[in-house]
Amino acid sequence: MWHSRLNLLRYLFVCRINSPFVFFQHHPSVELSLALGQLIAERLPTAQARPWHKTLAEWKTGGGNTLSQRKKKSRQQPENPWPLEAALLSYPTKRNLSEGEYVFWELKLIGASAEHGLFLETILPAFEHLGYAADSRWRYANCFWGHFDIQAVYMARGRHWEPLVEAGRLHLDYPAGPRQWAEGLVFEADLKQPCDYLTWVTPYEPEQKTRSEPPPSLKSILDALVGRMNRLLSGKHLRQDALNDFLDEPDRTALKEALELAAHIPVLSHDLNQPVQTGPGRWIGRQTFSTAIPEIIRPLLGIASIFHIGGYTHYGCGTFAIN
Repeated sequence: MWHSRLNLLRYLFVCRINSPFVFFQHHPSVELSLALGQLIAERLPTAQARPWHKTLAEWKTGGGNTLSQRKKKSRQQPENPWPLEAALLSYPTKRNLSEGEYVFWELKLIGASAEHGLFLETILPAFEHLGYAADSRWRYANCFWGHFDIQAVYMARGRHWEPLVEAGRLHLDYPAGPRQWAEGLVFEADLKQPCDYLTWVTPYEPEQKTRSEPPPSLKSILDALVGRMNRLLSGKHLRQDALNDFLDEPDRTALKEALELAAHIPVLSHDLNQPVQTGPGRWIGRQTFSTAIPEIIRPLLGIASIFHIGGYTHYGCGTFAIN
């Protein structure tokens, strides 16, 4: 299937708390984005740093550009404060943590931004610096920043995570590739039994705002995937037919059939609620469709769950599980 031709690098960080007590004042992915983005911008040469400073300036109009300035209950943050396509996914964790406990982050570099050199030369050193740096802009009482060690970093190869950093040692000879994430992934075989529900594991933010704001239909989820792919495949200038041009004829036919089928499968019920933690995203929870999800639609949902859909994908929003 066409997903194997998409570029994506997935990194999993395992961080160990080295302070008696820490807590996250804001949503973890929001804190990581702001602190890491600022540090990257400062460590880059002037010309390379310019686009970072431009996008990071959007924090000023969204509640403040330092963690100490931002209100604890603020859900305002820029849509994409980095000048590249990335998703920062914080794995479920407690807000309060003690020494020796672990925090897990996943970083996805997507499309044209899926460059392993960018990760090694720019992102990883900045992330390491955040583990011990004492900077008032992202420091507050008992914060996570400056109080952790990176225990390991793994890269996804299909369903497996392979070590890139172990016990402080970076495997420079690791053969990272932008399409290894898809090796062995067969979305068609994911569901052994028919399934008629979908669970949002991170909050979903619809791109098209409406007053009634019903749960997203199956058709709107696939439309969001098409829009996401069009943006990722277009480069600098958005083309609404980018995905169509990327697909071969059998895949175009299958996508058209899936969209037509989805239009006739309404949402039967839902248990969607606003996320408890302050941060991006409008709904989280489970929604059930009127019938089992057709087999032709399942692979598309698999792609959507990995690449994230809707708004605020930079902070990990818009991913779900269907099995």
